[in-house]
Amino acid sequence: MRRLFKRLDEDGSGSVDVAELTDGLIKFKMASSPEAVTRLIAENNLDADGDGSISREEFERAFAGVQHEVAAEQGDVPESVRQVRKLFRSMDDDGSGWVDERELCEGMIKAGLAFSYSEVRIIIEKYELDKDGDGRITLEEFEDVYQVL
Repeated sequence: MRRLFKRLDEDGSGSVDVAELTDGLIKFKMASSPEAVTRLIAENNLDADGDGSISREEFERAFAGVQHEVAAEQGDVPESVRQVRKLFRSMDDDGSGWVDERELCEGMIKAGLAFSYSEVRIIIEKYELDKDGDGRITLEEFEDVYQVL
């Protein structure tokens, strides 16, 4: 995480402003748009002290969970599970950790797993993909259903 932060901190100030974060996350394909970065900042409380920039400590604290997730994936995980996780991450355009119906539809069509939006909606309903009904499909929900498919 420190190496990523250093790359994002283009001016070497020791903190990352919104422009640096936006440019970097889009450049490294970790976010799809400035709006996605804005959501990421808000949802993960990246600027915890509200000073308009993200310190290295704020950045590491916010992304600590992601780092542990990645480390866990490197362990004793079957290749099929790794592929499902890779597919999910490729669908998660904004890097939020969940996919909405649009992201799921586009991702499944690109992957050749469905041919139309209506087919994806049928899959969502038939297999109760969004188990908690919050409009977001988490990796866990995706993995559970993918095993059935």
